[in-house]
Amino acid sequence: MDFLLHLEGTKFAIEAKAAEEVVDDDASALTQVKAYLPDAKAYIFHSGTKARKVGGIWALPLAEGLEEIGL
Repeated sequence: MDFLLHLEGTKFAIEAKAAEEVVDDDASALTQVKAYLPDAKAYIFHSGTKARKVGGIWALPLAEGLEEIGL
């Protein structure tokens, strides 16, 4: 996990990837964080163009991810 944010009452756990493609292993740290912070919304932000779920976590292109968390 690269970032833990608390914005307007919502916690976000974010993994940032420079790669255009993400793999299941990229979600492992976020899965562990969710065990300790079950109310946190977890995302992987990447440099690709397609959104998809990876290991149960949404992997979003950077701009779409920032919009999703309200930035």
